[in-house]
Amino acid sequence: MNAKRKKGKRARPRSSTSDELEEDGRHYEKLLTLYKALGQKDAEKSVHIAGLQALLQTAKDEIKVLTDKVAALEASLQFTEQGQDDIKDRVATCEKDQIRQETELTRQSIYSRRWNLLLFRINETEGEN
Repeated sequence: MNAKRKKGKRARPRSSTSDELEEDGRHYEKLLTLYKALGQKDAEKSVHIAGLQALLQTAKDEIKVLTDKVAALEASLQFTEQGQDDIKDRVATCEKDQIRQETELTRQSIYSRRWNLLLFRINETEGEN
């Protein structure tokens, strides 16, 4: 029966000395100070993160605006290139027409002069045919 009583009995808690209580109090104060410092740093980081999130949202908005502007510029550039291609075609057609007309004018000029013979230093008489 003694064996059962030894197992069932609890050991008395050791009485704490005043030095140990003071040391526990200092540890508690240090932990409390560290906890407060961590809480303050956490709050600062939260404010910093919120500021960064606002900046990120602003950057996203600016990127969207710039993307829209680039898309509009691309559409305008394509329209301008198409117009430029049309103008190039018209200029090429006009140049071909000009060359053709110059050739025709030269041919007509040569043809009209074919029967004209000019003689210099020969006296003309009246009624000459």
